Amino acid sequence: KTSNLAKNFFGINLDSVVQNFFPEAAQQTDSTQAHSQTTSSPVLSYEFVRLISKSPEIITTEASEILVRLQIRNNGTQQWPEKSVISCELLDSYIELPSLKPTESAEVTVTIPNKNGVSGNFAALFQFGYQNGQEVESVGEFFEVPFEVIEAKKPEPVIQPEPVIQPVIQSEPEQPKVEPVQANDDKNGLSNEEFEKANQLQQLFGDRIDFWVDFVKKNPKRTVEELASIYLD
Repeated sequence: KTSNLAKNFFGINLDSVVQNFFPEAAQQTDSTQAHSQTTSSPVLSYEFVRLISKSPEIITTEASEILVRLQIRNNGTQQWPEKSVISCELLDSYIELPSLKPTESAEVTVTIPNKNGVSGNFAALFQFGYQNGQEVESVGEFFEVPFEVIEAKKPEPVIQPEPVIQPVIQSEPEQPKVEPVQANDDKNGLSNEEFEKANQLQQLFGDRIDFWVDFVKKNPKRTVEELASIYLD
């Protein structure tokens, strides 16, 4: 618009002159002013930058949960509210975010439950927003984090070798060896003939050999029959 000096110059209102004789120029001037006001308004926005990592790297049907790290950036012209959050359709609660200034970014760790336990290609949907009282105001479009779940390998069955049964060989118990009674080497002073009498008497009546040696020694001239008769008497 023209300045106040131009408006009052010679008492002529130049704005009225422009609107009456140059309507297109006046409309262009108003449009430029409206565009200037629009572009100067702060914009609340966000950008999903990248998936930093996921754990485990190979997700199987046995995994109970998936841990993902995300990078999110403030790509608007307004600082995020203090209670900025992101939500995930697989979670029952919100994940709090820092109040980032424009161009700043942050890393967020989210634990996603693997509820299905089946193989296939899936995606977790996330939405940026901020808490406004009891409500959460969504900002922008949602973004998705895809992941693949593969079937867990079943453990191979362990084949136990069949036991080898060894034949049991029954052996006869060894009979104790009966050592013959050896006479004293000096035969207690008896001759071979007298010692033989002592052996025969032992075989007839038992008892120890030294008993019969003493018995024969008392009657060395007697025969075996006589010695037996004496013993029995």
